Amino acid sequence: VNDAEPLQAPPENESLFLNSFQPRKHRFRKFPRPVLFALDVIFDSGLKDSEFHGIGPLGTMDLHILTDFTYTLPVSALLCWVTESDTLKYGLFPSALGELGAVDLGGQAEAETVRRLATETVFSNADMAVIVVIVVIFALSMLAGPVSASRGLFDRGSSVHAWKYRPITMACPFVLFDVLYVNSDITKFQIMMLGCILGSLAYYRAGLWEVFKRRYLLISTMELQYLQPSALRELQRKSLLEFLQKTGTDDFGIFLLETAIHHGNNVRDIMKSTGLKVWDPRPSATAAWKLAASLVVKAVKQQKALQSNKVNQRTAVVQWVHSVVLGMIDEAVDRSKGHGKRLQLAALHARLGDKQRVFRRLRGVLEKRRALRSKKRAGLSTAPMLLTTAGGVLRPYGSVTQPLKTGTRTGGPPAPPVPGHLPIAQGSTYGPGQQLALNATLQSEPTVESPSGTQSVPGTMQYSQFEPRGVYSMGLPVVDEAILPSVTCVAIAFGDSSKGQLGVDALTLKHTIHVVTIDELRAKDLVQCQAAGSCSFVIGASGRTWGWGSNRCLELGLRKEVAQVDTPKLIKHIRDHPVVQISASRSITGQAHTFALMANGEVFSFGTSMSGALGLGAPKCSGPTILAMTSTVQIRQVHCGARHTLLVADDGHVYTMGANTKGQLGTGASSSQCAEPTLVTGLQAHNVRTAAVGDDHNLVVTTQERMFAWGSNHCGQLGIGKVADSHVPVQIQQLQFEVDDSGICSFAAGGQHSMVVTRRGKSVFSFGSGASGQLGLGMVSFEDSAFRLYPTLIPDLSGKEHRTIVQVAAAAEHSFALDKNGELLAFGENDHGQLGFLPHHSPLVQRGPVRQPWVKDLRSEPSPMDGEKCVWRPTLVTALRNFRVGMVSTADRHTIVLAH
Repeated sequence: VNDAEPLQAPPENESLFLNSFQPRKHRFRKFPRPVLFALDVIFDSGLKDSEFHGIGPLGTMDLHILTDFTYTLPVSALLCWVTESDTLKYGLFPSALGELGAVDLGGQAEAETVRRLATETVFSNADMAVIVVIVVIFALSMLAGPVSASRGLFDRGSSVHAWKYRPITMACPFVLFDVLYVNSDITKFQIMMLGCILGSLAYYRAGLWEVFKRRYLLISTMELQYLQPSALRELQRKSLLEFLQKTGTDDFGIFLLETAIHHGNNVRDIMKSTGLKVWDPRPSATAAWKLAASLVVKAVKQQKALQSNKVNQRTAVVQWVHSVVLGMIDEAVDRSKGHGKRLQLAALHARLGDKQRVFRRLRGVLEKRRALRSKKRAGLSTAPMLLTTAGGVLRPYGSVTQPLKTGTRTGGPPAPPVPGHLPIAQGSTYGPGQQLALNATLQSEPTVESPSGTQSVPGTMQYSQFEPRGVYSMGLPVVDEAILPSVTCVAIAFGDSSKGQLGVDALTLKHTIHVVTIDELRAKDLVQCQAAGSCSFVIGASGRTWGWGSNRCLELGLRKEVAQVDTPKLIKHIRDHPVVQISASRSITGQAHTFALMANGEVFSFGTSMSGALGLGAPKCSGPTILAMTSTVQIRQVHCGARHTLLVADDGHVYTMGANTKGQLGTGASSSQCAEPTLVTGLQAHNVRTAAVGDDHNLVVTTQERMFAWGSNHCGQLGIGKVADSHVPVQIQQLQFEVDDSGICSFAAGGQHSMVVTRRGKSVFSFGSGASGQLGLGMVSFEDSAFRLYPTLIPDLSGKEHRTIVQVAAAAEHSFALDKNGELLAFGENDHGQLGFLPHHSPLVQRGPVRQPWVKDLRSEPSPMDGEKCVWRPTLVTALRNFRVGMVSTADRHTIVLAH
């Protein structure tokens, strides 16, 4: 590409010689050198601004030809028509010859008159020849115009140095001819004024050439400095600057040429002639010193590089050993977590077993002695064998005598211990003194009590000293009915896996369908799963937390060097604190922030939030950091939105922090954000039981089963009958008529919609945007609006005898409904497979239900919703038909479920 860039004038100071790259000398490229210089003069000097030219001789010729034949001739014809319309009918000939062409003159008399005038008019051949010559000259001049213009601009014989006076030189003969011969009435004053004008024009054009030439010489000086830096040493630079400032441009050009020819040595001759002594060694005299200095510098650099490499290698070894030791320590701590309690429990069981054996032996001795005393009282022999019965059959003694005890132990393992009591062999009897001794022994042994008062296994988290918080306070049936935690529970993920948020490495994911089980989380006693924007979390019954996915915004709480984790990794910063709930931003477009709630009511936050949603006053936090407020105010639940956070305290108060552009903080303040937890004063009179947070709106339920909403409402997701945002909590009056004595069972908030379950799971309502089917009301027609401003009953989920909804989940533009039987129903957008169906861009949709032998597929059969962008009605996720789902959590592009 022959690009063109205007050239800037270089500075006329010391910075003229401070160039580290070769300067651009010409405006254009890919032209011969003379043509490049001519183009620079044409476009940059201003001497040819009045000329009609193009880029190069051919371009100039084409431009002239196209312009003359396209514009000049039509315009000339129009001007002739306007000014000479009366004579155009005669053409080039005199009017006496009549009009051209066959024209009816209107009568015989007029025709005779014209013929007579034509015969009387004398039109000689000489006149006709003159006319023809004029026409030919005009045509030749039109043809020669483009050629002469291109030759005058780009021909080698046309020197650019003479262009400044060329217009005046060409005009002088015609002006003199006009003044001396043609116009005899011109005065001397007019002649003097004409001379002044021509002189001013010549001076102006000479100035234009001087400015252009000065800039060109400066660029040439920069080029000389770049190509031959040894020619422009300190003395030469100062001399050139003095010539530039104190002499003319031509003198500076001559001095620059001599400096380039003599390689800077001409300055020494000038100084000698002036008698000044300067130190300006020749380049050859300093070459050896420069070479030696360069060799020394090179050797020093090599030594420094070798030393630096050795230091780096030692540092790398030390760091590797350090990381190995820390890894071993972490692994040892992870493996030994709870072993101390297990050893205590083993010692307790060992002592109990020893005492059981002692008591069994004592019981046997007592029974034997009692039997002997009884036999003596009955007069029977103590011999082990007797001849008895009339038939003289020899029988054992035990089959003849009848012991007085009520039961016997026939062997086998002892019965399992009963909490609070010592295991006793079946069929054994004790005296009052023996039973008293056993109770006294048990009271002296330590026991571990669970919240219900029964004995529990050490190594699991106990909450008898804490209030129910986090996932244990949300009213989830799967937790309240002790279905979770369970050893048989597995974590299943589906949806987008571009950032590792499914918990499976890329090699494993290549050989599986998009619905995958996370094998690393088996037998972890999981109680909660949380899907975030680009990552995922799970919590175990022991209070440990595992996370995986993207850590680019520090949302996993790992080191900042870790950008992504494809498989579940224990979050070690909070492993010493029992976590009861974790919440993270589910929006892929928001800032990723995460909150972890501890069993004692303290809250830790980490991640990134430019809106202050961390509550720490800083936009980033790599490691889990405790929220200062929670040291005095104990928190029951935490919920994260796209750019804000909501906290529910033990006393029922609600605190918010983060962005407030749409009123999602609920404080009524006009500020755009708040970086510290702020009390929602509009709910102080109500005791909040639980909450749900969407991208920019919030829902809370009080202990009186009243639902309040605030925040963004441009799609009606608050359910209050209008689309204006609410900066303070507003009660959803429409739901009060649908809530019975069972209250609100479950509710969820998505990106622009909300869902509520009432009447013990028999009524499910949705409101907000349904553009992608996330409301579960069916496909939206052109006549119907996609928005529902009031809670609307979902027919497919409500009033069904076989269908009882226990949990709903929502995010972005999709929703889930979990049945009591463990069936999961999904509806809404499925661009990334987040509903559990194959996305439309999956290659398996085109291949159909063909199975490869190496495919590890969880789906029992293909679903009719595979390949659909949107699912408009609640549809069973067939990939989970063989599982009983207990909990579901969804984000913008993926979903995590806990199932059996």
